[in-house]
Amino acid sequence: MKTSINEFIKNNLKVKVLYGNKDPLMKHMMTSSRLPHIVCSDGFEMSVQVGYSLYSEPKKVAKRYSAVEIGFPSEDEPLIEKYAESYYDPDVDFKYTETVYPYVPVKVVNKVLKKHGGIDLTETLRRSDGLPKEVA
Repeated sequence: MKTSINEFIKNNLKVKVLYGNKDPLMKHMMTSSRLPHIVCSDGFEMSVQVGYSLYSEPKKVAKRYSAVEIGFPSEDEPLIEKYAESYYDPDVDFKYTETVYPYVPVKVVNKVLKKHGGIDLTETLRRSDGLPKEVA
């Protein structure tokens, strides 16, 4: 696999400090983090996010994550189904493409990326306004 999810996070996580307090204990709680929407080589797409108020581990800006939050994949993906919110609620008209997947282990995410041909970095960054359209 070309790029692991932790490598993608390290290279693309955008962090914004929302509060100017110098208290180091509060710093991670007062940040907003965002990753570009991932586009894989075969066209599969998903959101992967990490940070304080998200379903990731650790819950702060870190060098490595053990689990991440996945959201709204473009198609059903059996490798992550068991992590889906509302998966166990028989009263919900459930669609795997319209939910969040909390605390998905990075090993599972890397398997999903590999299955779909890896991250298409050019398309991922182009769609997130990280690359000029002429480059893509």
